[in-house]
Amino acid sequence: SHTSSPDSQMPYGKVPVLYVDEKPLSQSVAICRYLGRVHGLAVDDPWEAAKGDEVADAVHDLLPHAAQMVYAKLAGDVEKAKMLATEFYTSTLPPVMRELDRRLDGREWFCGDKMTWVDVFAACYLSQLSSHHEGSLEAVPRLKSLVEKVVKLPKIEKWIRERPDTPM
Repeated sequence: SHTSSPDSQMPYGKVPVLYVDEKPLSQSVAICRYLGRVHGLAVDDPWEAAKGDEVADAVHDLLPHAAQMVYAKLAGDVEKAKMLATEFYTSTLPPVMRELDRRLDGREWFCGDKMTWVDVFAACYLSQLSSHHEGSLEAVPRLKSLVEKVVKLPKIEKWIRERPDTPM
């Protein structure tokens, strides 16, 4: 008989973990990609899918920088939090936002001709990041439009309104 070890319940020793038929899937982007495929929010074309993965990875790469700001703030280190925020919103975030905006030139969605998990992933993270810094989406009108379109979808709007309040 096979007894599952605690490690098999939480691969890599951390959350998030999605359980599908009692089997764990770890890593947030992998979970989003899987859910996108299952729920028809993915593209079949391998190149378009790869370009979407690229967008998701670029957005996901912003999170450690944002986390540093949050941790400094939670630790009460106001000066460090302020310095990290200035660096993030002036140096780290703008080039990523500009590239994402450029990717939307002449197209409505990041990959393919329909909304995919990539659009939802990017819009949700970027709306949260930009909500802490007024006007950060102003210089990127195509990206701003995509973010607004996604977060105004009834079910997503409802989730954002009702979700637990967390630091990130």
